[in-house]
Amino acid sequence: PGPVASLQCRVSRSVSGAAALVLPGAAAIGLARLLLGEAPEGAGPAPSADEEDALRELANQAASGLSTALGEILGKPVGFEAPTLAWHAAGGADLPSWPDGIEIAMSLSLGDATIDASLIVPRAAVAPAQAPVVEATLPPLGQTPPRKNGNGMEMLLDISLPVTVELGRTR
Repeated sequence: PGPVASLQCRVSRSVSGAAALVLPGAAAIGLARLLLGEAPEGAGPAPSADEEDALRELANQAASGLSTALGEILGKPVGFEAPTLAWHAAGGADLPSWPDGIEIAMSLSLGDATIDASLIVPRAAVAPAQAPVVEATLPPLGQTPPRKNGNGMEMLLDISLPVTVELGRTR
């Protein structure tokens, strides 16, 4: 129920398919506001342009950590393309279907708050049932996670990235 934010991207390299991080709307905007250095309270009914950018950065950080963790589990490099943000005002009923996806329920802890979210990854990215459970710990925001399955430059060459330059703005 209620609006949700989905950060969708394509998985590339040794595994291919669609992936998404789905967050409850209020939690997504609250996280974005925290990333912007603002109080999570007082958010509007939909994310502002700055909040959307912050959510995309959150998705990039999550994809980087997940890429490393999946690469270790599968023993092959896994990449993620730049995510896009979709706001679904009608809630989960408005989400697209991922026919080849596996949903992984997640609880994200931020201070005293816990946010229930879903991560959808291609079926091929899921390790066999006998594989051990691996807990992926994401680095604090602003830190780059270490690369264990390929050097940083190699991963950058596979990523398409739109760039916007804005001059003369202060905040």
